[in-house]
Amino acid sequence: DFGGAADAYFRASGVDYGTASFTAQAVIHDTTTGVDDIVTIGDSSNPGGKWIGLRKNGAGTFQLAYDDGTNAEFFSSSNTINDGAWKFLTATFQRGGSASAYSNAVSGGSSSIAGIGDVYGGQDLFIGTRYIGSSPSSANMWQGKIGGVRLRSGILSADQLKLEDNNYRFADQFFTYIDPTVGGGSSVIRLLRLGQWVQGVPYVLNTGAWAQATPHVLSSGTWVQTNDTL
Repeated sequence: DFGGAADAYFRASGVDYGTASFTAQAVIHDTTTGVDDIVTIGDSSNPGGKWIGLRKNGAGTFQLAYDDGTNAEFFSSSNTINDGAWKFLTATFQRGGSASAYSNAVSGGSSSIAGIGDVYGGQDLFIGTRYIGSSPSSANMWQGKIGGVRLRSGILSADQLKLEDNNYRFADQFFTYIDPTVGGGSSVIRLLRLGQWVQGVPYVLNTGAWAQATPHVLSSGTWVQTNDTL
């Protein structure tokens, strides 16, 4: 939890992400408004600071910052990230190409960073804030939850992002339930994630083929039919 206070951030020294393309990721939960920093690397002094950032903009969407100290790109994606749902955020930075934003493996668009110079070097990484010179900025400190921060070389494919979205964002958050009212109570398995049924159309095995069964959710202690889908 990050409460937006001056001491609510994490710092890792000397992060070197090389001179090639790279990917940055984080899992977040947020319900607030306003511009806030999620993960940043480097010094955001203006002018002169070199930094990259994963942020939330004033409209509540995922924003990427890429600044060489003279030229900068602040790209606001179409991904809303302050709606109170867990988001698995991915930012890919293709050197000499484009910066792309994803939330839960869904693309929020891209923007060119081809004209921006070197932003690399053994800089410090910050979670929940950004640095201006040698001090954390108190203006845009994160006020939600952040976890699972990753920084890696290379650009992940769409299929890789989908796989990671399932395995990473919802790790240890799945439970199973066998519905006793469908298929003899032995074949229908429902998945519970963060209090919501996410396998919207369960299936039972019927003479060697998967046949669609009736979906159910728990409502006041009674299993009722619903059209709930993922």
